[in-house]
Amino acid sequence: MSFYEIGLLGCVFLYSFIPILEHKSLPSDFPFFNEGLFHYPFYIFEVSAISISAFINMSLDLLALGIIYIAAIQLSILNKKLQDIDKNIKRRSQSCNDVENLTLIYLNNCCQHYVDIEKYIYLTTELLSIHIFANIGGYVIALFNSALQLMELTPFSLQALGIFTYAVMVLFQSAAYCWFGNEVYIESMEINNSCYNSEWYNHGQDVRRTMLILTERAKKPFEIKGCRYVVLSFDTLIANANHRNVNIITYEQGTNVLNGISLPLKMM
Repeated sequence: MSFYEIGLLGCVFLYSFIPILEHKSLPSDFPFFNEGLFHYPFYIFEVSAISISAFINMSLDLLALGIIYIAAIQLSILNKKLQDIDKNIKRRSQSCNDVENLTLIYLNNCCQHYVDIEKYIYLTTELLSIHIFANIGGYVIALFNSALQLMELTPFSLQALGIFTYAVMVLFQSAAYCWFGNEVYIESMEINNSCYNSEWYNHGQDVRRTMLILTERAKKPFEIKGCRYVVLSFDTLIANANHRNVNIITYEQGTNVLNGISLPLKMM
């Protein structure tokens, strides 16, 4: 996340000091404080507000991403436990009977681990549902607005650089959510493969039956959703990018049509 932190610092720096470099009054224009006694105190207030709000937003994002990634890590641990069943059991067993009994106990613990992960993901979805939905929706709107502003600005200007940096950070935020949610999905899909790749065929009916129950239970992969609608995955990220591109193209076509209509009217 060092890229996120560095990018956020750069974004805050540009938004705070572009007014000085371009000889403007304040980062956010307030007519009553552009000049006079309160100009500099209000400038410091605005810079502080921008910095504090940006770092609060970053902290909330990192907290949410950490909560989501715990689920992916636990699923990865469970996959490793299922793949290494025989290695872990052989260290503890003394006879063939011990192997069967210990394997059955070991698998029951894995099943309980799966149930705990399932409950954790359910509680995570309930906790972050509105947060995820609002963030993903806000990211789409912010990226669309940033793209429109960049089309109106002079290329390579400081203001264009600031908006471009902001757009990159917004894109990184949405990609991080979708990436971590996709990790949960992929790791949950791997449980069936982990069960199949273990040496289940060397054990008795009880072990095979328990393995089959876990395999059937894990056929439906876990998904992190926002308001039961927005799924955190790479498909969602690509769909949002395509939707944004379509909106920009539609806006450009509409602008060109209006310009084409207004030109003859002016000539008349």
